[in-house]
Amino acid sequence: MGGVPLNTLSLRLKNTRTKEVWTAEFDTTVVRLWDPQKREVLMVPREHVAQYLRLQRDLFRGWIVTFAVLEGVKSHSFYLGRGDLVRLMTCMPRKSPGEARKEVRLQAVALGLSGILFLVLPDVFWWMWGAALLGSGAVGLVYPHRGVYSLNAPLLFFAGVYQLFVGGAGASGPGINTMALLSTVVGIMFVCWSVQQLAMLSPNAQIRVARLRENREAVTAGGSSRLVRAVAWCSIVVFGGLWAYSILLAYLVWTGRAAQPATASVGRISLTSLDFVACPVLGTLSLLTGMVLLFRKKTAYLEAKITGQMLVSVALVAFWGAVTGIAAREELLGHLFAWGLATFMQPYAWLSLVAAVLIFNRWYGRALDRELETNFE
Repeated sequence: MGGVPLNTLSLRLKNTRTKEVWTAEFDTTVVRLWDPQKREVLMVPREHVAQYLRLQRDLFRGWIVTFAVLEGVKSHSFYLGRGDLVRLMTCMPRKSPGEARKEVRLQAVALGLSGILFLVLPDVFWWMWGAALLGSGAVGLVYPHRGVYSLNAPLLFFAGVYQLFVGGAGASGPGINTMALLSTVVGIMFVCWSVQQLAMLSPNAQIRVARLRENREAVTAGGSSRLVRAVAWCSIVVFGGLWAYSILLAYLVWTGRAAQPATASVGRISLTSLDFVACPVLGTLSLLTGMVLLFRKKTAYLEAKITGQMLVSVALVAFWGAVTGIAAREELLGHLFAWGLATFMQPYAWLSLVAAVLIFNRWYGRALDRELETNFE
């Protein structure tokens, strides 16, 4: 069979009642798939094996691995036991120890800064969460291992849920309570961040890292990514929409036609002024991020994902602002984002944002996988 196998998996074919066992053999240079009759069905270079694997999770059967060489050619899917999954992951290319430590420490610094924010603003955040975040950040700095993500994820999730349900519970009075709004925004960010921490432990995350390493051209050639360009153009379109709205709003204010809504202000800022200030700033930020994504020499997959999340958030704030304003029979022009921010202190609004960001992340991950597969082929 050529070479000494480093690892061998005994696999059971998906959607079959037979107990026949297939074998996946990882040699030093190639990966071979053998059928129950010991016939070689597939052979691919080990350094490119991530390009031919598909992993998906079945809620009832566990993980399923699919070996697929070319689009349209018959693929083979198998159930994976927990031990098989661990052995399979050991055969995948990984980040270098230095890169992995740097990534963990960056996350630890972010956690520590979040903890300081909690301690500095005791009227908004519970100090115990701040101490826990600082402790988790310290663990990540002292012990920079991927395993700390399993500690960070539940901590961020429960801290985020606490801020969403308890942090702004005491908010009252006219207008938008800025402290309650800050608590809600941080809660949303923490819940999404906790999901991202869990995703970094997922087997698919490791396979995606391997694919990126095998697609050096896609990562280093500027403008080579259709996915990044699509996000960039969406960002530029949002810039156009926000600035058009800003110009219209400036005309309404100048002519004295901008109506004042029932709610008063965000702190000392009038609701009309809030839209007037926020839209040009968000529009300019959208333009800058779009231009960076289009012209950066290194394909910016991570930056495009963050930009997409920002665009989803802006769209939902505008959506809930329109819904709330229409329901209250208030004038929308000049108050769209103000109404949206006010609504985001309600569970149905921030839950929709969390769901939308998670759906976007899932779509983006699959689109990235398809692009890397296409680039490799």
